[in-house]
Amino acid sequence: MSLKNLTLFEMVNTVVKEFGSLDILVNNAGINTESSSHEVTTADFDRVIAVNLWGAYLCVLETIKHLLSLHRPGVMINISSVHEIIGRLMYVSYSISKGGMENLTKTLALEYASQGISYQRHWLRSNAHANESRLDR
Repeated sequence: MSLKNLTLFEMVNTVVKEFGSLDILVNNAGINTESSSHEVTTADFDRVIAVNLWGAYLCVLETIKHLLSLHRPGVMINISSVHEIIGRLMYVSYSISKGGMENLTKTLALEYASQGISYQRHWLRSNAHANESRLDR
């Protein structure tokens, strides 16, 4: 099943039709444009925010609407990055988008816990990050 050209509303409905229900959403999209902070173009910045933050928010929004309409519990998992709290050289737009993901997850968890919708945020960390210069030292 390809969801590439579907609207988010159609995506949710297609998942429900194909699998019978929608109980969990995993947001795992992320892009970056590596550039010095003063050289990031507004187009590149907007693209990173659109994929990393807007994309996650809009997927969550449609899933919440679906779950609430059926009075069903559900789980939302937002895959983020250590760069939501640890700065990384040349990654300003990425770090901002992941910081937004942290607050999105916390806010939604508070807002929808009483309706049985839980939110989790997970970091993926690879060996590529092991020797980076960090602001937390």
